[in-house]
Amino acid sequence: MKNIIIILFVLLSPDLLAQNSVSFTVIDSVSKQAVPFLKIVVVGKEKGTYSDEHGFAKIDNLSDYDTISIDNIFYQRILLPTKNLRNIKQIILLPKPFILNEAIVKPYSDKEIEIGYSKIRSNGSFGTDIIGTEITVLIKPGDIQNAYINFIILKFKYKVKNTQVRVHLYQNEQGKPGTEIYIKDNLISVAGKDEVRFNIVNQHIKLPLEGMFVSMEWIGNNKVKGEIYNEAEFKSSPRVKATTVNQKRKVISLFRSYGKWEPIPRSDSKVYLPLFGLIVQEQK
Repeated sequence: MKNIIIILFVLLSPDLLAQNSVSFTVIDSVSKQAVPFLKIVVVGKEKGTYSDEHGFAKIDNLSDYDTISIDNIFYQRILLPTKNLRNIKQIILLPKPFILNEAIVKPYSDKEIEIGYSKIRSNGSFGTDIIGTEITVLIKPGDIQNAYINFIILKFKYKVKNTQVRVHLYQNEQGKPGTEIYIKDNLISVAGKDEVRFNIVNQHIKLPLEGMFVSMEWIGNNKVKGEIYNEAEFKSSPRVKATTVNQKRKVISLFRSYGKWEPIPRSDSKVYLPLFGLIVQEQK
């Protein structure tokens, strides 16, 4: 009889009974339009989702003790407990105020310098079937003293249908990605491309001496009208070109899905290195 009581207690535990799904649409408070492809994270868990092209999002298997976070460079952060979302059909996002970079008049020069790891020959690749994975590498200016970023370079090994990715630049804060740098319209499609050059000339972003983290966030494969993907096709990640270098080079490359940044899995003393780069212009 004692065993039966214990079993019933476990089955009636609130944590188990409270498992539920939440769904909602995210809306921009100014434009009143839905916000597509927005990352939504379950706090403290390697779990989350994205809003679709209509701003709709759904997360399954949540408890009343879970909290979701919407933390995007363009909007003020929102934290909402699951129990508060049961009767909410829309989440209104407040845009962040941005201080635009001061306009910089550069001396005329057509000399651009490619730095980082985009020129290294690939001997491997990195991919995952977890939508939301983000991979990053620290790029420093080296001997260039006064460099402004013109292009971000991402290299891919396999071409995937209508693959959506988002580009990020993060400040180097003690060897980890920190504050995100503002980049307008940073969502791109890489279908059929081995390399993407993302133009940010007009952002006037200066590359600091301590370097900056260049990151690619994989959002998924966006179906176009009339196409039908199976689950494997939809989740087939674009594999970024990569190589391995000796750990003594002190290269910093990291990844995350919905949680904390972690070192990319290594093989013996080798460090995994995504082939990302920057094209900069030095101001004399």
